[in-house]
Amino acid sequence: MSESATYVAIETVARDSYGRLIAYLAARSGDVAGAEDALSDAFVAALSFNKSLRKRRPSRKRTNIFPTND
Repeated sequence: MSESATYVAIETVARDSYGRLIAYLAARSGDVAGAEDALSDAFVAALSFNKSLRKRRPSRKRTNIFPTND
């Protein structure tokens, strides 16, 4: 998945599920402001994690998913 596609996917989840996620977190914690902060931190962490994965990936274009006897 390209970086822009990942951002679009995360943004789509945020837009489509934000209210439900806040409601769930607030119901569990009893703190709406804390739930909003936690959810925004989670989205920032997801975007940062994706960037760190991209930096660690090998530059090879094609990889085998099954081991070979080369």
